[in-house]
Amino acid sequence: DVGADVMQKTTANTPLDRVLTMIQPRSPYSRELARSTKQQLGEQRWASQLTSVVKTASASPERRARALELLQVYGPVPTEALLSSLRGDPSWEVRAASTYYLGLKPTDSARRELAARLGDSDPFVQRRAAEALLRTGIVPAMAVPFDPVATVMPLLASPDRLVRYSARKLLNQIDSNRWKEAAFTTTGFPQATEALMGYLETYNS
Repeated sequence: DVGADVMQKTTANTPLDRVLTMIQPRSPYSRELARSTKQQLGEQRWASQLTSVVKTASASPERRARALELLQVYGPVPTEALLSSLRGDPSWEVRAASTYYLGLKPTDSARRELAARLGDSDPFVQRRAAEALLRTGIVPAMAVPFDPVATVMPLLASPDRLVRYSARKLLNQIDSNRWKEAAFTTTGFPQATEALMGYLETYNS
């Protein structure tokens, strides 16, 4: 019976398992369950057990990403060091989740880490990294701690249009003096077209 199998798979034997396997994790019931479980375990055990799940590469990506979300929403928020350590994780889902939360850290070290993730092998993680960099508060007057030509412009050649779009939006928020020459001299489609569009958008936004 398929229904019975599904119910069996979601069976949880510990308080932490229950919050990690909630079918509707953002429902009022689930939020209350997460809060009460944290209170039951205590701050230290809650944090250490969830962090252990995040670091366990053999656990399912969904479970590990859920653990990161629980830490972010209910505290203590994942440290920049923990999130940065997941750059090379074998699971793209975990890399994407940690990239998203790094975007909430408005530090130069987080921006450098996110810039490195623009070169991830997965297009979704690349897009998440570009979007996360924008969320750190980058503005044209800021001296960003990475080279936009080396890290951002390669994404303009991506076959994924959403990656190209997010890269253009990121370039719009970086001093164009740092990348306009490359935009005018790059060749090949779609990179050359995207680079010129990005430059024009910078002055029309």
